[in-house]
Amino acid sequence: MIMNLYNYLGVNHKQLFFDISLLTLLIVAGYLLSGTLIIANGEEIVNQEELSILGIFYNNIKISFFSIVGTIIFGYFILLVNGIILGMAIQTATNIYSIQELFVLLGFHGPIEIVGWLLTLQISMKITKRILDKNSKFPSRTLVSVTILLYLVGAVIESIISRGV
Repeated sequence: MIMNLYNYLGVNHKQLFFDISLLTLLIVAGYLLSGTLIIANGEEIVNQEELSILGIFYNNIKISFFSIVGTIIFGYFILLVNGIILGMAIQTATNIYSIQELFVLLGFHGPIEIVGWLLTLQISMKITKRILDKNSKFPSRTLVSVTILLYLVGAVIESIISRGV
């Protein structure tokens, strides 16, 4: 059933496996490097206006757009930054929150956004192939639509959770 979904979306299985493996390594690296993270002295780091549904969605779409337009090179750079920051955030959050609170913070919207990142890389790869080879196909509308929908759902969940914690 999952393979049918991959085929329907036009996802490259080998690239997806590579991307998941790379993201996992980056998250672990970020977790291990989190001691280098400097936290402001009790100051508000996140602008509360950015935690609105539209603010979060806009930020995710903006980064996704730059990842796609910047071809696969910029796409992997964004994955590198996001993976390391996610690992650092997880490690830092484990020092502040209980495991239950951490699960609530990341467990619901995190996987949705991560799938969005991975699908964005698929789109970016297809665009890059199309630039290099005119016979290659553009990403399907379904793949693009599902990616946008994932970012929207992730933004709604993240906005609701961030207000409650």
